[in-house]
Amino acid sequence: MEFQIFDDVSHKKVNEFLEKVSLQKRVYDKGECILQSGSITDRIHMIVSGSVEVVHYDLWGNKLIIGKFPKGNIFAESYALNEGIEIEVDVCALEKTEIYSFSTANVVDVCFNIGCPKLIYNLLKAVSEKNIHLAKRLQLVTQKGVKSRVLLYLSDYAKSVGKTSFTIPLNRQQLADYLSVDRSGLSVVLTQLKDEGVIDFEKNYFSLKIR
Repeated sequence: MEFQIFDDVSHKKVNEFLEKVSLQKRVYDKGECILQSGSITDRIHMIVSGSVEVVHYDLWGNKLIIGKFPKGNIFAESYALNEGIEIEVDVCALEKTEIYSFSTANVVDVCFNIGCPKLIYNLLKAVSEKNIHLAKRLQLVTQKGVKSRVLLYLSDYAKSVGKTSFTIPLNRQQLADYLSVDRSGLSVVLTQLKDEGVIDFEKNYFSLKIR
């Protein structure tokens, strides 16, 4: 299994671990919710195939995309490791998706009993990286104005791929949801930035004009 939590861990140790943590397997159809807001879980979920979207809805039904995660990622680890905390997001399959999940009830004991503390380090690293991702999301959605959010998103994306021309994995509505802005307002700002010579774009392909 190609998961960060199993980095530098032998297949034998991975199998020993999974045998002792109540592994469950399930396939979800596109659009089906894996976890819902208000529920409680003590299980860490692993995306074996497919992808998921993590979203938050406010009381008025406005949608904020927290993130989209492809296979090889884990989710719900922070909730699973904090007993009794209600989940505040919905996690839904973006396509047919296979999920493995395991209980955190005795996960630390299992890691030590099989002689593999590396698993604990990997899990802590995964939780830390997810927190960094959430911090970046917070920085984005607290920007004042649509223009600031668009420029920050495109700038960060360019840095992540190492080039100034790229295709983002979001259509217009998804980008609006991700930025927590109105779609029409987003379209206006993108057109303004294009007219100003700051960016060029065609659908979800963008090119940043760096002077």
